Amino acid sequence: MTEKAFTGVKAEDRPVIDAGVYNATLTSFSDVRQGMNGEYVFWNFTPDGYDDVEVSIITSIGGGIKGKGMEIARRLKGKSDATDASWGRDIRDKRPRVDWGPDLKGTRATIVVEKIYDNDEEVHKNRVTNVVAEGALEAPQKEEDEDFESIPF
Repeated sequence: MTEKAFTGVKAEDRPVIDAGVYNATLTSFSDVRQGMNGEYVFWNFTPDGYDDVEVSIITSIGGGIKGKGMEIARRLKGKSDATDASWGRDIRDKRPRVDWGPDLKGTRATIVVEKIYDNDEEVHKNRVTNVVAEGALEAPQKEEDEDFESIPF
């Protein structure tokens, strides 16, 4: 056996971005995990311009027509133009059933990202709070800039 000097352990933080609206690519799904309410997966997105950042949203893997995963899949496949964060539950129009899973990797979307503080780990983290078809939401900053420019001085 070779001995090696102990040099310490460096806690690694995941890269974090500011809260906002980003265009992104669905890069992967986590393995299926078991939670208190059943099986779930993470949908992992990489926002444009942040190749070292991965942000996620969690959904159950149930195939119910009103499930969050089903609605995200409809949005990514162009079957829903809904932009609400209640996942279309309050929308009364057509909601087709679609298959979803790893075949969606590489799909483009617009995501809403929050930056939160985790008191347990004492670090900032990101989480995705909404996923819509790419371009369905615009970053609020653009609208604010336009509004500011239209103010007569």
